[in-house]
Amino acid sequence: KVQPGSLVAVRQDGGGETLYFLVPGGMGLAVQAGGRMIRLLSPESPLGAALVGRRPGARLSVPLPTGNAAIEVLEVG
Repeated sequence: KVQPGSLVAVRQDGGGETLYFLVPGGMGLAVQAGGRMIRLLSPESPLGAALVGRRPGARLSVPLPTGNAAIEVLEVG
């Protein structure tokens, strides 16, 4: 399940895969690793808080500043 320190692959609103690494103070920064972009996400952010405790296959609606987003958890590592 998702917890701080997890690398999480999600799909938002049926789009492509996005990787997030949950770290305190992530503040939306991004890093490149293995040719892939990984966004740093704080577990205290709206999306981070919604992901904590979820498992692959979970589907949720998350209120974001841009509006509600349909999120599907694809992988947790």
